[in-house]
Amino acid sequence: MTPNTDSDEFGRNIEIGLYAEKTGKTTMKYGPRWTELGKDGGRTKAITAGVNPSKPDKRNHTYMLVRQDTGNQWDVLYDFNTVGSTTDQLKVIGGATNRVDVGLEVTGP
Repeated sequence: MTPNTDSDEFGRNIEIGLYAEKTGKTTMKYGPRWTELGKDGGRTKAITAGVNPSKPDKRNHTYMLVRQDTGNQWDVLYDFNTVGSTTDQLKVIGGATNRVDVGLEVTGP
């Protein structure tokens, strides 16, 4: 999600969702996380809320970003529980057109 009108390709943004990677024939990395890219670089945080979030449990989970009352930072929610907040996003002006990308990203062979 890019919650601002910054035209820079590497502008501030937030990514949230499920991370899964096959690391070998029988091994994998799996788990929910969120990443914030700001003016001074990025940071990725694992979401540790819930019971064993890094183990596949065949359940649907909810990922949400909710803008704070101040209008320039976002609360990160997983299964409707707050798990963190952004610290370096641009202010979103009320009524402004903002870009929001939602989807599935698959990389690698």
